[in-house]
Amino acid sequence: MRLARWSLDSYSLPYEREVRWSDVVESEAQFVSLRLEADSGHAGVAEVTVKPTWSGVSRRVLEASVQELFVPILQQVELADPTAVRARLDAIPENYAAKALVDNALWDLHAAAAGKPLWQLWGGRRSVRRSWRRKLWR
Repeated sequence: MRLARWSLDSYSLPYEREVRWSDVVESEAQFVSLRLEADSGHAGVAEVTVKPTWSGVSRRVLEASVQELFVPILQQVELADPTAVRARLDAIPENYAAKALVDNALWDLHAAAAGKPLWQLWGGRRSVRRSWRRKLWR
């Protein structure tokens, strides 16, 4: 599988009410999503939250890192093995948010090409135990 097309989108989603973090008060969350489409027609999509005080990147920095550093690598490699692609991405130091975005989109693409949900490919289960039970109040 080779990269045929890719796109980045940025957007914000409003909170129901303002959220106060230790360093800032926010009324919305910022996101960047990446779509990778292979020449096979399969696509993978991922998103990351953009919060400079958490990840050290702004939206523009994240988008530039993906576009200028990682898409050129993706255009040169076979995409069928996300682990091998990640090893190539790791040749670039730092850029953890951009790498996570690309890595997650690659795994989503890999699952789409296999025709299975990712949890099945990784040997997971359809449901997981949780540490709480939801109580319905009437």
